[in-house]
Amino acid sequence: MDRREAVKRISALLGFAVSGPTMAGILSGCQASQGPFRTLTQNQHDLLVIMSEHIIPTTDTPGAKEAGVADFIDAMLTDFYSEERRKSFLDGLAEVDDLAKETLGNAFMKCTDAEQFELLDKLDTEAFPDLDAMDEAERNAFEEKRRANGRPFIATLKELTISGYYTSEVGATQELHLNPMTPYRGDVPFSEVGKAWA
Repeated sequence: MDRREAVKRISALLGFAVSGPTMAGILSGCQASQGPFRTLTQNQHDLLVIMSEHIIPTTDTPGAKEAGVADFIDAMLTDFYSEERRKSFLDGLAEVDDLAKETLGNAFMKCTDAEQFELLDKLDTEAFPDLDAMDEAERNAFEEKRRANGRPFIATLKELTISGYYTSEVGATQELHLNPMTPYRGDVPFSEVGKAWA
């Protein structure tokens, strides 16, 4: 898949534009790092393995863990994120662990799968509420809070997870079909292909 096309598809999956550092990483061909972590600690890496697997779990195709998404995130943080953005991401990761301890009584990794998913889902709902269900005052308050606090950690985590997954060999070949560049057919039944095209 062409890298520019990958950026478009990832933006469509996310529902928002891909950030500059992530776009730069994708267009430069960032790959999961091989060897020791360059930015993450072992604990941070383990947290990201679990969190990314909740975002793209293993089903009939491999999930984020098998695609090496946590290693991809390490490479992105090291090679494409500024020190400020890198710190913000790592602080967000620590805050999720602290929130788990505070609300669930355990570190994130010691919580059950259901508790982990529920916590991440709560963060996602807070970051991306249904704006149509809000009145004008609530929308304004939300937008003001978003401007003051900056981009939520969960948004960056989802962006990096989806980017790492769909630009990996696993994501591009086992989750998506490679387009064989045959003539255009606008009426291909889904049952014939069974997956979206890469």
